[in-house]
Amino acid sequence: MKVRESNRFELEQDILNAWKITDDIEMVYSSILEKELDKDTICNALIGLHTIYEMRFERMWSTFENLVSKQELDK
Repeated sequence: MKVRESNRFELEQDILNAWKITDDIEMVYSSILEKELDKDTICNALIGLHTIYEMRFERMWSTFENLVSKQELDK
């Protein structure tokens, strides 16, 4: 993964983006309750969420590691 220039603001944004998982889970279970979704549709939605949040958390971790290596969190 390419290391991007990081600062505390970037880390904060990455953390806030990670919290979106709760909204996304709510959207999936609401759709399941409101519509008759087949197993494939449900599984595809969950696999998509897994992939997206794996990327989000990797980005957040990369930002954190970059800030630690530059000792930006100690300031």
